[in-house]
Amino acid sequence: KDCVALEEIDFSASTMLKTIGNSALSGCARLTEIVLPDSVTEIGTAAFLGCANLKSLTIGNQVTKIGASAIPSSNEALVVYCSYNSIAWDYAVENDIAHSDPNRVEATGAEIHGETEIMTRGSSQQLTLTIEPANASETEVTWFADSAILLVSDSGFVSALSSGSATVYAVLENGITASYPIEVAVPVLSISDEQTERDLAVGEQIRLEPTLLPAAAIERKLTWSSANAGVAAVDENGTVTG
Repeated sequence: KDCVALEEIDFSASTMLKTIGNSALSGCARLTEIVLPDSVTEIGTAAFLGCANLKSLTIGNQVTKIGASAIPSSNEALVVYCSYNSIAWDYAVENDIAHSDPNRVEATGAEIHGETEIMTRGSSQQLTLTIEPANASETEVTWFADSAILLVSDSGFVSALSSGSATVYAVLENGITASYPIEVAVPVLSISDEQTERDLAVGEQIRLEPTLLPAAAIERKLTWSSANAGVAAVDENGTVTG
């Protein structure tokens, strides 16, 4: 305490140090860097209070308790180096202290992949997320859709409940967001034609135009075929040649 000439402390080689006591280094105004070992489990109240020039504080992974005012939140130059989502990380977040995980690789982009952007009511598909870079540390992903026509699970499994347009989003911990548009189409339920038989001369052509129901059905592309192409051939547009 009040070690006014002390500028740097590195405890990183120690395996016996468990506790940084209350006010242990408070008032060490010239201290700029402190490195604590992984063996430390507790940092006492006001442990580093008054370290006005402290710029770097490294805290190990085993810390389970940090006392009130242990780290000087008023020092804008200070950066606390610790593991992501550790007790030290949470303390820094709660007290508005700059913090960083030296081993953490931040995601810079993400992209959603799926089988199709057009679904029908009652269908489902699994969406997947590619994160860049491949070694990014982000593991938590929040999935959701901007409309109730889609039901999206925590793993990106999408179920189409009703027709319309919607977008599925995947949001990473750092705010990086990917999107995937989906159109839920009304399926064709029946195909009919007023005429069930037609007579054609050899070489004569006719275009078949069946009625697709319901009228709101979006997917209206038909696949045509003939049971006997030697008698009557049909092309991809429904034109029959006798």
